[in-house]
Amino acid sequence: MTTAVGTALALTLAVVFGWSGVAKLSTPGSTRRSLEEFGVPGRAAGWGAWALPLGECTIAIVLIVVPGPAFIVAGAASIALLVVFSVALARVVRAGEAVHCNCFGVASTAPVSWRSVVRNLALVVVAGGAVLLGGDAVAPTVAGFAPAQWTAFFATTTLVLAVVAVVAVATRARAGRASTAGEAQQGVLEQGPGRDGAEWPVPDLEVTDRGGRAVELATIASARPTLLVLLSADCTPCTTVAARLDGWADAVGASVGVAVLTSAEPRTFAERYPHLGAPVYYGSRSLMAAAQIAGLPAALLLTPARTVAAGPAQGSDEVAELLSAIGHVIGVNTDVLPVSHHEIAT
Repeated sequence: MTTAVGTALALTLAVVFGWSGVAKLSTPGSTRRSLEEFGVPGRAAGWGAWALPLGECTIAIVLIVVPGPAFIVAGAASIALLVVFSVALARVVRAGEAVHCNCFGVASTAPVSWRSVVRNLALVVVAGGAVLLGGDAVAPTVAGFAPAQWTAFFATTTLVLAVVAVVAVATRARAGRASTAGEAQQGVLEQGPGRDGAEWPVPDLEVTDRGGRAVELATIASARPTLLVLLSADCTPCTTVAARLDGWADAVGASVGVAVLTSAEPRTFAERYPHLGAPVYYGSRSLMAAAQIAGLPAALLLTPARTVAAGPAQGSDEVAELLSAIGHVIGVNTDVLPVSHHEIAT
């Protein structure tokens, strides 16, 4: 009986890994972007976009048809991958980052959440049960089943796959709601800068402050117009912009505030920019998606009226032009400000 249950768990695990692998292979670009969002360097992410799904498909095949020690190795590999995935998911969720895992290709359009972590941990349990109770590949094992074992096998398989289906439907529904909200936001963005130059509403998003508290994005500029600068800890052009921020903020005085938004881990970001005086918030990827920001550095001018008055400026040159334009409006020549090289950690 336990063998039948373990074999059913192995089949379920194989289905999940096979589905995940094929889905990722069908969207390699999204898989690469997802890996980069999780902090994998660009070149490694490029390799990983193919190696990860191929590995998942290999595990699925071995679990089904390859008997003996290979089955145990595949089961152990699945557990290791799931644990690594769970840790990575927990890290970005805890940091408040809006990251899309692309776990199941186009079916994974919603940002990861604690639900994603729980799902992966549940799969760890399934994988452990498959190895401990099954002990061999699905195909050769079921060939020798007695009638009672077939009953247990089908019952377990049906139950587990039903749970997986319910989770998938719930996730898809959540993604659909997020997509609808995104389309509504996109309708607003189409009236924004770059099309007719008009101000547009600040996206209805939350970020987190250094203390981990949720902050509504629009409230960053509740007291005065605020230049929101998006930076990364591993972006070379970002260091150029960061080196100018404090001098620019001093020059414009109380007229315009400066705040920084990033998706880097707080410690990593602080080590990269140890002398940055502007307040720092975390969770920039949701804003990048909403405002169609393709790369960093970037900047937007937020107003107390909860609108974006200028931007998004993208790239160090455009950000510098935006700094100069704001300075010109308030009568400050920011083009001659010195660069503060101590902003950049060496």
